[in-house]
Amino acid sequence: MAHVPKEVIAKNFQVNISAFDHIPGSELYIFPSSPPPDNAQAPEDPKLSGGTVKVVDSTTFQVSTSIAVAEVTVEPGAMREMHWHPTQDEWTYYISGQGRVTVFGSSSNARTFNYEPGDVGFIPASFGHYVENTSNTTLRYLEIFNTDRFQDISLNQWLALTPPDLVKAHLQLDDETISHLSKTKPIVIGPQ
Repeated sequence: MAHVPKEVIAKNFQVNISAFDHIPGSELYIFPSSPPPDNAQAPEDPKLSGGTVKVVDSTTFQVSTSIAVAEVTVEPGAMREMHWHPTQDEWTYYISGQGRVTVFGSSSNARTFNYEPGDVGFIPASFGHYVENTSNTTLRYLEIFNTDRFQDISLNQWLALTPPDLVKAHLQLDDETISHLSKTKPIVIGPQ
């Protein structure tokens, strides 16, 4: 942040510019500092409406230079939202519960697969997909990628951040529906 104007930093974080009066004038790499307290804890996983997602990749575990994994839980009646991974194929390992995955590619091609514990799935990079919990217990599975960083694109968030007139023109959605699109990734969506 040393080379970014303070006005831009303040605008980005939506705080008063004086909050950044003491940021260093150059980058700090290795420097003396206080150690973390003995009671330091990792941040909690986000609470989602229909389950959880715990990501381990190079941003949370620095030695993870060639693999990224997300442990996903989906509660009964919930679903892992419609999304895609832009650069990497997804290998999926099902641990518990039962799920249904629908994968969609170009030219209106789509396939649906049912999974149970011990099954392995494969989804090519950039193919849209979603996962539904079809059991009455929690669905738990791993999303595994041959890369150092977990990446996904939420269809819900993508549409919410697209100019509404474009969404209307392409999908013929009304203003009420567009207003309910989430500008943050829902990731796992609870039952309606």
